[in-house]
Amino acid sequence: MINTCELNAYRKVVEETMPPEKSMAEVFRRLLSVLGEAGRAIDEKDAPRAHENLILGQEAMIYLSAALNREAGELPANLERLYAYINGLLVRANLDKDRLPLEEAMRLLQVLREGWEEAEAARKRF
Repeated sequence: MINTCELNAYRKVVEETMPPEKSMAEVFRRLLSVLGEAGRAIDEKDAPRAHENLILGQEAMIYLSAALNREAGELPANLERLYAYINGLLVRANLDKDRLPLEEAMRLLQVLREGWEEAEAARKRF
């Protein structure tokens, strides 16, 4: 399990050293990796491992929502609703140890990851 002090130290390094679009693409890549592990655990009927990884996913969604700049217009409000929906899917996947809501959450997160990767690529072109 991730130590809170380690997580805060990691966040500080990321915030100080990486462009925002690159750090966000990496957040989504890592989140998808954790959720992929949760899916494998569900398939293997390893409830504790599935639970641990799904909880990490839920915590990441809460962090992403908390990090939104709500004063930046309509996009943050839309993202907040999307993050809440994805978090609800992860809760359902965790409660039922069900792959279907997990797969839907992962599809949505892949779209978000691709968007951040495109932003990173566009930044490099300019």
